[in-house]
Amino acid sequence: MNETKTESKPVLYHLEIYEPNSERDVLIAFRTAAPFMAFAAGDVIGTRGWKVEGVPMRIGVRLVEHLIWELDTHVSHKIMVLTTKVADA
Repeated sequence: MNETKTESKPVLYHLEIYEPNSERDVLIAFRTAAPFMAFAAGDVIGTRGWKVEGVPMRIGVRLVEHLIWELDTHVSHKIMVLTTKVADA
């Protein structure tokens, strides 16, 4: 295994939650210096408090993809959460 050692850089975290059944349309996005909680297929996300119109109160996680890249100034970690509609309880 070929390891490359690099200097420690700050990490910037991105979270994109996609509209139900879409792989292109981002419903809401966040960016922070602190990591986000872990998402897994089957999780349910409550959307109360989001200032986005027409969003169901709950959406289900169907797939989570991670993308990591390095720039001169920092490392970025993007979590892309693909969702599906969930029946209201």
